[in-house]
Amino acid sequence: MSHWRLRLGALLLGCLCAGSLFAQEITGDIRGIVKDASGALVAGATVEVTNTDRNTTIRTVTTDTNGNYVAAYLPVGHYKVSVKKEGFKAAETNNVVLNVHDRLTVDETLQVGSSGQTVTVNENPSQVNLDNATAQGVITGNQVRQLTLVTRNYEQLVAALPGVSTNLASDQLFVGVSNPVGTSNQINFSINGTRPTQNNWQIDGSDNVDRGANLTLLAYPSVDSIQEFNVLRSNYMPEQGRSSGGQVNVITRSGTSAFHGSAYEFFRNDVLNANNFFNNRADVERPAMRWNDFGFTIGGPIYIPGHYNTEKNKTFFFYSQEWRKIITYNTFTSGVLPTSANLGGDFGSTICVALNPDGTCAALGNHVSTISPTAQAYINDIYSKFPAPNNADGTLTWVGRNQFNYREENVRVDHNFSSKFSIFGRYLDDQIPTQEPGGLFTGLAVPGVAVTNTNAPGRNASIHATIAFSPTTLADMGYAYSYGAVISSPAGTMASANSPDVNPTLPFGLGPLLPGIGFFNSTQGLAGFGPYNDYNYNHNAFATLTKVIGKHSLKFGGTFNYYTKDENVNGYGLQSGSYTFADCVDSSATVTSPYPCSDTGSTDQEWANFLNGNVSSFNQTNIDFRALVHQHQWEFFGQDEWRLTPYFTLSYGVRYSLFQAPTYGNGLLTTFDPSKFDSTNTPAIDSNGLYAAVPSAPYTNGILIGGKDSPYGDAVNRTPKLNFAPRLGFAWDPTHTGTTSIRGGFGLFFDSPAVNSMEQFQPGNPPFVTSTSISNTNFDNPGSVQAAPNLSPPDIGGIAPNWKQPYTMMWSLDVQHQFTPSTIFDIGYYGNAGRHLIGVVDVNQAPLGGFQALGIPGPVSSGDTQKLNQIRPYQGYASIDLFSPVFTSSYNGLQTSFTKHFTENSMIVLNYTWSHALGTASSDYRAPQYSMDIGAEYGNLDYDRRNMFTANYVYDLPFFKHQQGVAGHVLGGWEVSGLFYAYSGAHYTASASRDPGGLGLRDPNTFEGGRPDLIGNPQQGAPNHLDKWFNTSAFALVPAGDVRVGNEPRGVIVGPGYFRWDASLFKNIKFTERLNLQFRAEAFNVLNHTNFNAPNVSATSSLFGQILSARDPRQLQLALKLTF
Repeated sequence: MSHWRLRLGALLLGCLCAGSLFAQEITGDIRGIVKDASGALVAGATVEVTNTDRNTTIRTVTTDTNGNYVAAYLPVGHYKVSVKKEGFKAAETNNVVLNVHDRLTVDETLQVGSSGQTVTVNENPSQVNLDNATAQGVITGNQVRQLTLVTRNYEQLVAALPGVSTNLASDQLFVGVSNPVGTSNQINFSINGTRPTQNNWQIDGSDNVDRGANLTLLAYPSVDSIQEFNVLRSNYMPEQGRSSGGQVNVITRSGTSAFHGSAYEFFRNDVLNANNFFNNRADVERPAMRWNDFGFTIGGPIYIPGHYNTEKNKTFFFYSQEWRKIITYNTFTSGVLPTSANLGGDFGSTICVALNPDGTCAALGNHVSTISPTAQAYINDIYSKFPAPNNADGTLTWVGRNQFNYREENVRVDHNFSSKFSIFGRYLDDQIPTQEPGGLFTGLAVPGVAVTNTNAPGRNASIHATIAFSPTTLADMGYAYSYGAVISSPAGTMASANSPDVNPTLPFGLGPLLPGIGFFNSTQGLAGFGPYNDYNYNHNAFATLTKVIGKHSLKFGGTFNYYTKDENVNGYGLQSGSYTFADCVDSSATVTSPYPCSDTGSTDQEWANFLNGNVSSFNQTNIDFRALVHQHQWEFFGQDEWRLTPYFTLSYGVRYSLFQAPTYGNGLLTTFDPSKFDSTNTPAIDSNGLYAAVPSAPYTNGILIGGKDSPYGDAVNRTPKLNFAPRLGFAWDPTHTGTTSIRGGFGLFFDSPAVNSMEQFQPGNPPFVTSTSISNTNFDNPGSVQAAPNLSPPDIGGIAPNWKQPYTMMWSLDVQHQFTPSTIFDIGYYGNAGRHLIGVVDVNQAPLGGFQALGIPGPVSSGDTQKLNQIRPYQGYASIDLFSPVFTSSYNGLQTSFTKHFTENSMIVLNYTWSHALGTASSDYRAPQYSMDIGAEYGNLDYDRRNMFTANYVYDLPFFKHQQGVAGHVLGGWEVSGLFYAYSGAHYTASASRDPGGLGLRDPNTFEGGRPDLIGNPQQGAPNHLDKWFNTSAFALVPAGDVRVGNEPRGVIVGPGYFRWDASLFKNIKFTERLNLQFRAEAFNVLNHTNFNAPNVSATSSLFGQILSARDPRQLQLALKLTF
C-alpha cells in the first residue's frame, strides 16, 4: 500500500476512533528543525521548552531523524527554547511569545563545541506564519488593557481587525444583553463577509453565546482579566468548528511565579462630554451621566515557604473583580396625555358621553358622569400619577433615569504536576442588574409605567488537563459549563402588585402584569413587559489526541455540546391581555355622533370611550408560552500538519458535524410541513378572506407536533447527517530564510444556526395557544360579552422541515513578509461563498396577480389583504413564514495588515480592507419580497462596506524612560494609545408600503415587505446632506396598473461613512521597579466628528432620504490604576 493511502487511512481511522474524544483548542505549539552549522539535520537533540512567566519547563522533546521537533499544547505566554546535543554548544532562544492557536516556528542552528557553552539569541517580536493558511488576528493582553475602549468591553476589539465590518446600533457597546435604554445589545460584527450570527464566541475555549439569536453573549470577562484576544477569520483548521464565520476566543490570565496585581477606577461625567449634533440643533442640553468603574486583580504563586511550591513553579492563581455603577438619562416624548379635567370626565369639545346598549351614541355633551370602575382604577393607580403635559400638543417630554450596574469576578488556578501533566480550572461570575425606565425591550414613553428591574447573570466554568504520554503523544481534555440568563420583572405601575385598584374580571384571569391599553388615535396607551425569564445552559465535554510521527503532526478529537434554552417568549405580554378603545362612536337613530366611525375620530372621544368602558376589542391568550429547547451537537475531526520539506508545510483534515435537530422538553414544538398538507380537507373561505364557518377545532392541517405526529420524532425537522467538512492549506517559505510565507487554502465550514427558528412563531401556531378576541365589550368584565368566533385564518410559521445544514466555503491566498525583525506586512485575497443560509420565506404568498380575478383593486391595500386568503396555496392559513435554508452569499476581499513593534510593549498596527459582500439575505430574519424569486434578492448585503481602514497603537514615549530625578519623573513615563476607524458607508435598501403584485405584503404579521422601482442611480448627484442624503428621484413606486413587485435590487443606497478616533494619554509614575501608578485621560471620538446614522429609506414616507440621528459625540474618561 502507498504512503499516501497509509496516511489517509490513519487520518480517517483517527476521526472514527474519536468517539470518546472531544476538543476545544486554547493552546499553541512551538515547532522547528535543528541543524548544524553546515545545514545538516541534527537528530536526537533534546529540546526543552520553558514558560518564563512561571519559571516552569512545560515540555521536553527530542528531534527525530529529520531534525524535527514539536512541543504541543503549550499554554499561551512567554517562552525560552533550549536545545542540547553532545558535541555541540547549547542553543537558547529567549523572548518567544506564544499566542493561542499559534504554530510558532523556532529553528535552531547548533555550533560545534562544548555542551557547557550556550549560544543565546532573542526571538523576533514579529514572525510570519510558516505552518498553515489560517487568517488569525491577535490582540495582546497589553493592548487589551491599554487601548482606548469606550465601555471597557473586549467585544469592541473585533472591529480593530482586517476584514471586519460592523453595524453596531451604538458606539456604546455595553456588556450584557441590553443597553441602558433597554434595547437589545447585539454584537453585529461581520467577519470576512459572513453574518454576525455565524460567529462563535468563547472564553478559554468554552461556549459563550446565547444561542437564541447568536447575537448576544452569556458572560463578560473584565478586560483586566484577559491574557489575549484571538480571532480566527478564515481557513482555520478542522479542530475549530460549530460555526461558519469567525472564531472569537478570549484567553484569561493566569498567575506567574511572581505576584502581580492592580487596582483601578475609571470615571466619566456628562460635564466632560460634548453634546450630540441633533441636541445642539434642537437646543437640547446634553443628557446627564454618572459612570464609575472600579476593580482589582491579583495573581501569583500559591506556596507555603519551606513546605510547598518553594520554587514557585507548580501552582498559580489569578483573581479579578470589577464593579460598574452607571447612571444615564434619556429623553422621551409621550403620546397625548389626558388633562386633569379629562381625568375627571370633563372635555373642551362636544362628544358622545353616553352609549346605547348597541354601542351607538345615546347622548352628547362635554362631561362623562358615569365612569367605569376599571377606568377609574387605571386613573387612580396610573394616569393620575403622570406629570401634566408640557408640550402644546398635549404630550409630555420627560427624562428617564437608566440604572446600569455590573459586577464580575474571575478566579483561575493552574497547577503543573510535572512536565507531563498540567491542569487548570477557572470560574467566572457576572451580575448585571439594570433598571429600564421605559421597560426592557419596550421603551414606553411615559414615566413610571413600564419600568423593569432586570438582571443578566452569567457564569462560565471550565476545567482543562494536558497529559504528555510521551514526547510525541499528548492529550488535552476537559469540561466546560456556560450559563446566561435575562431575568426581568415589572416594577412600574403596570405591575399588578403596584396597582391594586385595577382588578377586572378577565377570561383567563389577572396575572402579574395588567392588561395593556391601546387607542386608535394619539392618546398615550399603556403597556408593560414581564415577568420575563430567559435561561441558557451549555454543557461541553472535549479532548484531543496529538501524535507526532516524523514530519507529521496528527491531531484527532471532537466536541459534544448539550444546549438548553428556557424562555417565556412573549414576556407575559399576550397572556396579560389588552384593551383597545376607538376614537369614534356611530350615530344612533336619535343622536348624531360628531365622530362617526366612517369619519376622522378624536382623542377626546377615545378618552370618553375609555371612561365609559366602551371597549372596541379585548384580546388575551390562555397561556404565557414557554419555549424549552434542547439540542445535542457532536463534532469530530482529524488533521495533519505535514512538513514535507523544511520550507513547505501542508495541512489537511476533515471535520464532521452532527447538529441534531432541536426539540422541546414540554411537547409544544410545532411547524408547518407543506408535504403533510391535505388540500382535500380545507375550510371554505368567504369573499372577505374569513372562514365561512366556525372551525369545530383548531385548524391544524399540515401542522407537525414534535413527539406526536412528526416523522422526525421529538423534532419537527430533519437532521442532516453527511456534514463532512474537508479543509486543505499550505504554507511555503520561498526564500528559505523564514521571513516570507506564501499561504493558501480551501475548506468547508458548517454552521449551527440560532434556535430562534424554534421560538419565533411557536406562540401563534395551533393547537396549544388559544387566543380570545372579544369585540364591543365592557371594561370591567370583557368576558361577559360572548367572544365573537375568530374567523380569521391564522398567520403561522416555524422551521422548514426539509432542513439542510448551512455552510460556508472559504478560500484564500496570502503573502506575509518580515521586512525587519520587528516589522511584518501581510497582504491577502480572501473569498467565501455561503450556501443553505437561513432566512424567512412565506410559503403561502398569494399568487402574483391573482387578486385581479377576485375584483380587488390594485395595488392591494392593507384593508384588502385579508381577502387574499381566498387564493393562498395552503387554504385556511394567512402567511406561513418558515425559517428556510435557501439563501446564499459571496464575499471577495483584499486584506492588508502592517505591524511594527517598538521597544518593550510599544507597537502600531495598520489594517486596510477592500471587499464586496453580496447575497440574497443579510440576516437570519430577512425575507424575500417575492418568495418564488429569491434570486431577485441578490445584491449588496447590509454590512457591505467597500473600504475599511483601522489602526491601533500603544506607544511609550522614549525619553526619560527610567524616570531618574525630578526631571525624569516629570518628563518621563508618558504613553499614548488609540483606536482609529475609517469606513465607507454601509448599504441600504429602499422599501415601499405597497403591494402592486397582490402577494400579501401588507399583512402586518408577515416578514416580507415591498420595494419601489429603481429608475436611476441613488448615488449620482446625491446631495449627501441631512435633508436628502441620496438621490431620492432614483426611485419610483410601481406604476398604477402594473401587476408586479418593485425591481429595486438590494443594497443600492450607500449610507454615511464612519470616521472615529479614540485616543488616550497616560502618565506612568514609577515608584519602584515593581510599583507603578498610571493616570489615564481618554477621549472617545476625540475630534468630535459627527457620524450620522442611516437615512430614512421608506419611499412612501415624507422623511424619505432624511437623516434624523447621529452617533456619539466626544466623551472623556479619567482613570487611575495602581499596578505592582
